[in-house]
Amino acid sequence: TNNLYEVHFPVADTGYVVGDSGTILKTIDGGINWMQLNSGVNVLLNSVYFLNTDTGYAAGQSGVILKTYNGGTNWIIQFFDCNIELFSVYFINENIGFAAGGSGVSIGSIVLKTTNGGMNWNIATMLDTIDQPLKSIHFPVPDTGYSVFRNGIIKSLDGGNTWFVIASASNPLDPLVSILEDCYFIDANTGYIVGWYGPLLSKSINGGINWLLFNQFQPESIYFPGLFSIDFPDDNIGYGVGWRSVIVKTTDAGNNWIIQSLESLLNNANLYSVHFSDTNTGYIVGENGTILKTDNGGSVGISEIGLENKQVVVSIYPNPNNNEVIIKMNIPKNQNIEIRLLSLSGQVLYEEKPGQLIGAYQK
Repeated sequence: TNNLYEVHFPVADTGYVVGDSGTILKTIDGGINWMQLNSGVNVLLNSVYFLNTDTGYAAGQSGVILKTYNGGTNWIIQFFDCNIELFSVYFINENIGFAAGGSGVSIGSIVLKTTNGGMNWNIATMLDTIDQPLKSIHFPVPDTGYSVFRNGIIKSLDGGNTWFVIASASNPLDPLVSILEDCYFIDANTGYIVGWYGPLLSKSINGGINWLLFNQFQPESIYFPGLFSIDFPDDNIGYGVGWRSVIVKTTDAGNNWIIQSLESLLNNANLYSVHFSDTNTGYIVGENGTILKTDNGGSVGISEIGLENKQVVVSIYPNPNNNEVIIKMNIPKNQNIEIRLLSLSGQVLYEEKPGQLIGAYQK
């Protein structure tokens, strides 16, 4: 089963996922069913971004940038360069967009920019002094953008035309996450970065000049070495996902973080991307074709999980509840089912192994 690396929903019900070997998946019913699209390429795709349900982009290995005008039915190659890998694609509007990556050797870090919807891609910056590719790019406002590389952050104040390093782990005054993976800025000044081995998550409220480091997550008994992705559906509520099937959540703008460990359910599968279409409805993708969905902010279990390229749709209600819940599933193929209901702290509240099942199930 292919690994899946990023998920994006331009509207509530329609979403896209990309992964290994040119994989692009699409749903039009909020993740109940997923269809595989023909990307026309066989390279790893790291990133996907859709402006609306029809117009979207994907980027990945060999410097490939793909575009669709018709919701993924057809894809055209807009750009490729076998010397680089692109890890992130992001669009401000229908014309202006960016792709970030590099080779980590001869080219280092690179930002590509288009001003005509991808018809032409030009180098906005190529930082030879940084021998690491850029992993994530984000513009909270049209003029101000951020991108992270292994040990630091670059910033633009002129719409991505020029970039400069604002923080680097080589400077002891900037004790960043050791290996950065993702960034998300709520506005021009307030943003978050995540990574692994070291402080796992940091926050800035002054445009990246200073960073507040977070090392403590509750419960402290759950260990995980890092986070790969972060998303904030509003100013206060945010989610991060990472190694060993860990999900972290904040409801107070990052001051406190709670861990929800799905290690026992997902067999330690790494989770690579999280995206919330609103404060309650979110999707996570990761290793071995894993697709997760919550429609209650992750407060009670999982409502959808990708399994062997088939979707097991799970409803758990009522929420909130008084120590009793109803579990309903629709199982599209005969397979061995285990049910575990976990608390936010990862404690197993209920466990059952009904065995081979197919069709409707209620408990």
